[in-house]
Amino acid sequence: MIGRERSRALQHDRFLKRTLPQSDWRHGNAQFQEPRLGLNLRLVELLREIGDGHGVSPGVVAVAWTLHNPAVTGVIVGLRNASEVEVTCPRKTLPVEAGVFS
Repeated sequence: MIGRERSRALQHDRFLKRTLPQSDWRHGNAQFQEPRLGLNLRLVELLREIGDGHGVSPGVVAVAWTLHNPAVTGVIVGLRNASEVEVTCPRKTLPVEAGVFS
């Protein structure tokens, strides 16, 4: 799945570098350990910067980036509640200029 690990980073874009308790599922997940944690957090910041320029969330940019791949015809986005749908799937489209995702 394209972007699966990126979506995990987006789901936790407010995640701060801190010590996780042993019981937290992220404690042993490689995506939440350096060096991947730092890379994922930088990716979220980049998605946020692009989104800010278009008035959309980092999640919208991630979905648009994934759909920009010609091999992808659809994206399955995991959302937990209606407010996440409103943020990630707004009723407007994200215009993509040439080179944004290059």
